[in-house]
Amino acid sequence: MSPRRQFGFTLIEPLVVIAVIGVMIALLLPPVQAACEAASQSQRTSNVTPIGLAIRNYSIQSNTIHPTATIGNGGKKVVVTGPISATEGAEINLRVTLTQRSTGAVAEGRTRFVATGDVETWEVTVDAEGDERFRPGGAAGVALALAEDRRKVDDAHQWLVNVTLVEK
Repeated sequence: MSPRRQFGFTLIEPLVVIAVIGVMIALLLPPVQAACEAASQSQRTSNVTPIGLAIRNYSIQSNTIHPTATIGNGGKKVVVTGPISATEGAEINLRVTLTQRSTGAVAEGRTRFVATGDVETWEVTVDAEGDERFRPGGAAGVALALAEDRRKVDDAHQWLVNVTLVEK
């Protein structure tokens, strides 16, 4: 008589297949998790970028020199203005220098005030040095603002802006 052949699986064979699949999943799981974390980090970075740009643009718009300044006293004085935002109670020391290449005129002025915490407009009258006088047209304005709290500088702003000079 010939031996009977049995077809089918023994109990061990499916267990081995399940174990092999489990090992393969265990090997693939860390790279998949790393890829998911990288995608999540990229998404968070993408979400933060517009916020940073908005803060930067607000800072630029609320701390600068206005693009127009007014000439007075026959070109010997110029009134320069601009917005600034600083912590309430901070003492602001502002120094402005104005130069006009076409005339060779240079002027400097300073002001001090206490910040209100809101965006406020500062004004500095700069006096021309020497015999050169300012005329209507282009000039360069440089300003440095230091915000002090109890004689300790806790914020600083510096601007270099092209300014158009106009007569009163």
